[in-house]
Amino acid sequence: MRQSSSKEPPMAPHLCLAFNTTCWVRNNCKTLVRVKLKYLFVKRVFVSFLQCTPIQKGAIMLHQAALQTTTSTKKKREPGGLPNWVQFPQTLPLLDSLHWQKQARAPVCESARFDEHIRRFIRENTQVCGDQSLTPEIKLRLFTPSCRFWRESPDLWPFGDPYWALYWPGGQALCRFLLDSPAECRGKAVLDVGSGCGAAAIAARFCGASRVVANDTDPVAGVAVRMNCELNGVEPPVCVTDNLIGSEPEDFQVILLGDMFYDDALAASLHSWLDRCIKSQGTKVLIGDPGRTQFEDFSSTNVLRRLAQFELPESVREENYGLSCSSVWRYHPEL
Repeated sequence: MRQSSSKEPPMAPHLCLAFNTTCWVRNNCKTLVRVKLKYLFVKRVFVSFLQCTPIQKGAIMLHQAALQTTTSTKKKREPGGLPNWVQFPQTLPLLDSLHWQKQARAPVCESARFDEHIRRFIRENTQVCGDQSLTPEIKLRLFTPSCRFWRESPDLWPFGDPYWALYWPGGQALCRFLLDSPAECRGKAVLDVGSGCGAAAIAARFCGASRVVANDTDPVAGVAVRMNCELNGVEPPVCVTDNLIGSEPEDFQVILLGDMFYDDALAASLHSWLDRCIKSQGTKVLIGDPGRTQFEDFSSTNVLRRLAQFELPESVREENYGLSCSSVWRYHPEL
């Protein structure tokens, strides 16, 4: 292991509490040192990450999330639409943060202290909603205009972008379709990709799915999914934070995707992966989308069949800049 330079703290901190870009570190000589966490030091701390306690790991993870938030490009909010953070471009990973998150996420999420901290934060900064969506049967903890972070600067948000805190129109249509057609999931193994708030996973439970897995790379979303399942009185799904897109297909009979076609590169990778899932496992793929540009290009091919279309409630239209309807499609290419 390379020795620390004289300008950097030792590599095995016994205590690391992160606040913005400053932290206190107790080094091996038991000297308390106040340091500025530059990117190089953040990376070096990772070498000893597995030696830290769950609380220390949580502090380091929160610090990295704060760094990602503060590097977001600022953009003015248009009147009436979604919260400020939704209109910001997604932050690029810092250094090898994807590798960091892959290694660190599992032990942090297993910490009861971390889980309870996130639960308390979600309870304090969301409201229980449902009546004004396409699925009033499903109750969800979401951001509303009366919530603090609907109008706050994104710089104050301590985690990654909270896509789990909104009930997106594609997901609403997909859930409405499942609740109206429970045979689509009854007795089947279901994978909800990009699960967000977990609405599709909850709908699958309502329909009698035998096994449900919710996949979202944001560990905070996993906590939100479990809380929303408890709110609806259903068994929480298995929550997986690894990125399953591009992975070896598993034996899922149904894959659900709501509002996942928002990026050209992501749409291309989904296309390839879904082809493999259908070819190897015979998986049925159901997609909910309100007609985003990336999905319109995708839907112009002959691999999609529209199953249903729903008019969006007025409040949902206002939140989504006038989108009036959302559709459910079956992806079934000629393989």
